[in-house]
Amino acid sequence: MVDGEETFMTATDAAGRCDDGELSQAFLHDIRGRLLRLRDEVVRLVDVVGAVGTVESTWSNGELALAEIDRALERIAAGTYGRCSGCAAAIAAERLEMMPATERCLECRHVQETRSSSH
Repeated sequence: MVDGEETFMTATDAAGRCDDGELSQAFLHDIRGRLLRLRDEVVRLVDVVGAVGTVESTWSNGELALAEIDRALERIAAGTYGRCSGCAAAIAAERLEMMPATERCLECRHVQETRSSSH
């Protein structure tokens, strides 16, 4: 019981998905925490790079990483985290664990990279 209200837990598989195919709240909570820690680390790195005047591309990559992390946190808040931004299919929980800021399934990511390399 939480605050006098009964809570219902659905069965989840080892990869963090509930019976209905959605990501479990525990999995999302864990991923959100990891994203916030990762964001803090990237902010520190961007600050160091800026302070020592290191190569601009390193700073730009840090800024891109921050934007990806912020978009992932926004998707968690909006309830769309774990769905591919390209095809709306569920992204494998294993992929989300390895790359928590990812917004595309493997198939859509491959299509995106193929298009990028052909231009």
